[in-house]
Amino acid sequence: MEFEEDSDSGLQLSGEDKSWIKLTLFRISIMHAILSFVGVSMGGIALYAALSQADATSKQQHASVWPILTIDQNTRSTDSSFIFEFTVKNSGVGPAILHSAQLTDGKEKLKSWEALQTRIPASIPRARQSFGASLRSRALAPGDRVTPFGLIWNDIESAKIQSVTIEDAFADASLNICYCSVFEKCWTTSSTTMDAPKPVDFCPAVDEGIH
Repeated sequence: MEFEEDSDSGLQLSGEDKSWIKLTLFRISIMHAILSFVGVSMGGIALYAALSQADATSKQQHASVWPILTIDQNTRSTDSSFIFEFTVKNSGVGPAILHSAQLTDGKEKLKSWEALQTRIPASIPRARQSFGASLRSRALAPGDRVTPFGLIWNDIESAKIQSVTIEDAFADASLNICYCSVFEKCWTTSSTTMDAPKPVDFCPAVDEGIH
């Protein structure tokens, strides 16, 4: 490195040395910028990995308690009676919290199970009794089932013969339920579809729901 002597300011760097210093400082600044970028990038990757892990953990937790409601509408016989019933079963792995249930017959909304019972033709013998459990504010544990509505005929032979007529009378009947998991993930399902329950943001209030 060469120095030039100036009578006023003492030793000074030559132009070549100044250029070398400037270049060195520039290279250092570039390295600092690269290191900063690498540091920010690594931080971003670490944050993304943490968020992805948290999201995966959250999804795993939710999946571990997913309820799956199935609604069946069927007839069955015992030794002394013939039965028509709706059954609701939780086939999932977590509790199902029932928020609302709506009964329809075709496009008509029904306010009660008694209204559905009036659809039975007069030619069918009157059922000996009706039965059912309330769906209001109910939580079904995995594997549990509830029968919200059923009819029992004593005249089993007559009812068996007319079972097709009984089933036809309720062919358009549909029980629709909205339910949620403990993590407030919600779904709707119906007795007239074979599709999987449909996810919804929340369970809306039903003005003409059944209990």
